[in-house]
Amino acid sequence: MDPDFIARRAKIPLSAFKLQNGPHNMQLMRTQPQHIEKTVKECYANLNRQALRYIFIQNQYVQYAPWADHLIECVGRLRSAGYLKPMYVFILTSTPETDNMDLPTYDLASKIGMSATMKVEHERAMKQAREKKTKPPISAEELSEQGINVFMGSLWTCARDKDRLQATDYEEIYIHTKVAIVDDAAFTIGSANLNLRSMALDSELNVLSEAKEVAFQLRCDLFSQCSGMAGPAQFGDMQETFRDWNTFASKNAKNKEAGIPLTSQLLPFYVDRKPGIPVV
Repeated sequence: MDPDFIARRAKIPLSAFKLQNGPHNMQLMRTQPQHIEKTVKECYANLNRQALRYIFIQNQYVQYAPWADHLIECVGRLRSAGYLKPMYVFILTSTPETDNMDLPTYDLASKIGMSATMKVEHERAMKQAREKKTKPPISAEELSEQGINVFMGSLWTCARDKDRLQATDYEEIYIHTKVAIVDDAAFTIGSANLNLRSMALDSELNVLSEAKEVAFQLRCDLFSQCSGMAGPAQFGDMQETFRDWNTFASKNAKNKEAGIPLTSQLLPFYVDRKPGIPVV
């Protein structure tokens, strides 16, 4: 889809990866079950605790439901203490590569107002709630009332040499990234997915840094790549960006349905299939 990508990357000078006079620090984080080390898990928990404005997560697997529970708890504590500014959560992940990954993904999605993005699981959950007279999965609107606004999307590309596209002219971009950025102030990147295996069972290595200028530039680069817009100035309000991402994703979903070229990489996260038996 993009044959010039490697050539463009090769032209990036080494100096682009070093910010002169920037505050740099780095801490290595590991998941190492043989030594009962779970500092990557604690890293994600600390980012939840520190977040005041936004959290951006781009990860191959977004399946660790305790992370979502902890995020809601942290925002709840902030609001109880009188901090009422909204939190914006941007999540980019691929469609689960096999159906046995669907239920762990849904476990997290259903906690952050994204239950409806997984059609089969959502309909089943709503039916059970009606039959058992229990509370249905929280909606995006209900979660927003608690101060948390969530965008959950996938990345797509399409052919550029046609005015009218076929279904085969669209292709999902497989996300292998494992990165999280908080408030343009801190970030983690490494080998760990946001799932049980990476938090507790596999050997993983991440870095955590509070190099604010690096975090800000990383956010600008990733936002520009997927949406065409870098977002606000450093430490700025993400309300408009959040609204834009939802608009871009919805428009692209309509374009894809109509056979029209996409205007950015953003599409809503959406899965419509029967889930398989989960595997760890």
